[in-house]
Amino acid sequence: MALLDQLPALMGVVVGSLGSYAVQNLTERRQWKRQREERWDEKRFETYGRYANALKAQLRVAQRIGASLGFADVADPLQPAAGLPLLADAESRRATEWESVLLVGDPVTIAAARRWHEMIWTIELLVREGRSTPRCGPRPSTGERGA
Repeated sequence: MALLDQLPALMGVVVGSLGSYAVQNLTERRQWKRQREERWDEKRFETYGRYANALKAQLRVAQRIGASLGFADVADPLQPAAGLPLLADAESRRATEWESVLLVGDPVTIAAARRWHEMIWTIELLVREGRSTPRCGPRPSTGERGA
């Protein structure tokens, strides 16, 4: 009979312990997720920064070569013979950094970065070919609007 009298108190201790455990577990899990997201945000920031710097270095070399070929004015022109190896090195560095972007980036960021480096490739192509005007001009009219 004494055990039956203590059963409600014992049940209260068990329920309280389970509740305390559940709350502590959820709190620690949320804290762990928050810390993990902060680490990933920091990693993404560093990765995106390195990639942007690699692209900017590649663009800068292309602009300097272009300046020696008569493209828009850029200080410190660089002759193609000396600049093309630097441009190849810059592209190699960009490609290496690109792999990191693919690992940590979300689809929207990856798409934007891809458009960015494709624009740099266009500039690089113009410089490599030594032309001051793009190869493709306006499309010929097909007679249809919006085509």
